[in-house]
Amino acid sequence: AAFLKSACCASFICLAILFCVPGFCAMRLARVILLATTISWAASRRVDDVTATDDLKAEELKRCSAETCPSFADKNCPCSQFDDSALMPRMLSILTDTVQRMRKVSDKLNEESSTFTKMWWSSSVGNAQKDMKLLEEAVEHLPELQTIMSAVPVNQIASDQYVPPAAVHPISIEIWNDNMVMRQTFIGEVGVDLNEGEIQHDNVPLRLNTHQTSAYVQPGNAKVSFQTNVEKSAPKDCDIQGVTRCVEIKLRVKCIGASDLPNTDTGIAGDLTDAYCKVRVKRDTQTPSIKFKTAVVANDLNPTFTDAPFELTWDVPIIDPVPTSEEPNNRPLPESEMVPFTSEYCTISEQLEHQLMYLASTVYLNKDGKCKSSKFKTACGMMVKFANAGIDDGAVEELREAAGVNDGAGHTAEQRQDRGPSGLVQIHDARMDVDLDTQVYRIVHRAAAISAGRRYRARHRGGGYRYHGRGGGGGGGCAGCWVVFFALLFLLLLL
Repeated sequence: AAFLKSACCASFICLAILFCVPGFCAMRLARVILLATTISWAASRRVDDVTATDDLKAEELKRCSAETCPSFADKNCPCSQFDDSALMPRMLSILTDTVQRMRKVSDKLNEESSTFTKMWWSSSVGNAQKDMKLLEEAVEHLPELQTIMSAVPVNQIASDQYVPPAAVHPISIEIWNDNMVMRQTFIGEVGVDLNEGEIQHDNVPLRLNTHQTSAYVQPGNAKVSFQTNVEKSAPKDCDIQGVTRCVEIKLRVKCIGASDLPNTDTGIAGDLTDAYCKVRVKRDTQTPSIKFKTAVVANDLNPTFTDAPFELTWDVPIIDPVPTSEEPNNRPLPESEMVPFTSEYCTISEQLEHQLMYLASTVYLNKDGKCKSSKFKTACGMMVKFANAGIDDGAVEELREAAGVNDGAGHTAEQRQDRGPSGLVQIHDARMDVDLDTQVYRIVHRAAAISAGRRYRARHRGGGYRYHGRGGGGGGGCAGCWVVFFALLFLLLLL
C-alpha cells in the first residue's frame, strides 16, 4: 500500500514536470524522481524483512529451552548454553527411551526372523535417531550422564542420580491383561538383578514402558509381588564368548500376585482385568530374553498367581568388574573378585553396544557368520570397528606379556595358580586383524571377551572406566563407539 501511494505521487509529479517544464531537463528530472522512489521502496522492504527476521529469531529464542534445544552445536538454540542440571532430566528421559527400545528390539529379533520382521523392528530403532543423536552429543558434554552410562555398572548407579528402567536388569516381571479378541494390554513392569539367595519382593510399584506394545495403560498405583532365588556355583572351566572361566547360575522366579491393577476391560457385570504375569530373563546382554508366563486370573484387580516357580540354569563367563578407581591397579585379579557377565555388572553403554551388535548381526550376517551380500561389507566393517573400539595394540601387547606363552585358550592351570586369572588373558585371540568374511561372526559373539579386555586395560591404566574422547583407541568404556553406533542404526534403517 505504501509503495502504491509513493508510485502514484511520483507519477503525478513526473507528469506535471513533463507538461510544465519542456525540454530534455524535464525528462531527466522525471527519471531521477522515479529512481529515487524505487530505491526508497526497496530500502523500506529490506528494513521490513530484517525486522521480520529479527522478530522470528527473537520468538525462537523465547521458545528455546533445555527441553527444546535440537543439538549442542545448533546456531540458534544450542543446548550448550544451558546448565547441566537443566539438561539432565531430558537426557535421562531419552536414555530410558533408548534402553527400553533397544531391549525390545533385541528381544524380538533372532536369526530365524523374516526379512520383513527385521526391517520392521530395525525401523523402530531408527524412528528415535534424532533423540539418540542428541544423547550421543550429551554424553560428551555432561559428566553426570557419562558417569551414569559408562563409569559404573547398573547395580552401582546411585538412585538419587537415576532410577534405571526394567530393561537394564536381567530379570523383568511384567503384568499384562489377556484379551481373547484384541491385542494383549500391557500394564507395567519391574526389573531386578540376579542377587544371590532367596529374596521376597513385596508390592513393588509397576512402571510404564511404552515400547512393550502399542496397547498399554498407565499402571497408576499397581504393584506386583514375586520371589527370586539365585544360586551361583564356584568358577569352572568353559569356553563361552572367548572366555574360559564361568559360573553356573540357577534361577527360580515365582510370581505371587498383583494389586490395585487398573481395569482394562469394560467393567460391565464384573468384567475386570484378566491378568497374567510374564517373566523375562536375559541371560547375557546380547541375546534375546527367555520368557515365561503364568495362567490368566480372570476378572480380578488383585490377582493371586498359583503357578509353580519358573526355573532356568545356564553358564555365564566371569570377567574383571567395571573398574571404578582412578588409581592404576596392576595386581593379578583373583577369581573371587571377578563378576558374572550379566546385565547388572555391565554399564548401560556396554549393554547398548552388545544389543546393537546382536541386532546388526541378525540383519547383516548369515548362519555361517559371513556377510550376506557384498553390499553389506561396509556395515560388517563398521561392526568390527565397533567391537574393537576399546582394545588397541597396547592392550594386546599387555595381554601377551601377562599371558606369557599362551595356547590361545587363556591361562594354563599353572598360570592361573601362580598369577591369578585376568579378564583380558581369557581372550582366545585378542589380535583382531579381521578378515570380514571369516571373523565378523566371532567378534559379534565375543562380547564377554571384548568387555573383559577393555576393563582389564582400564584397570591397569587407571582413571576409571569411561569415555576418553572420540576415537581414542584403548580407552575404557568403548571410546568413540557412539559414532559407529548411530551410523549402524542408519544403515539398519536403510535395509
